[in-house]
Amino acid sequence: MAKNETVRLPQETKQADEDAFLALKAITGYSPANQAYGLAMVTARSGEARNRVSSTDNVS
Repeated sequence: MAKNETVRLPQETKQADEDAFLALKAITGYSPANQAYGLAMVTARSGEARNRVSSTDNVS
């Protein structure tokens, strides 16, 4: 975990994460040895992260 969880991630980091997620989705037949890193789990986590970001972006 981050030392200071109140510091926002830079936009470049968020964009890099999104780009990596989209690239992972484009890999046909992706099947990791550890299913914790499978596409279904990564998709769920990505959705959770997006929801957190969108809820904090609307806070003044």
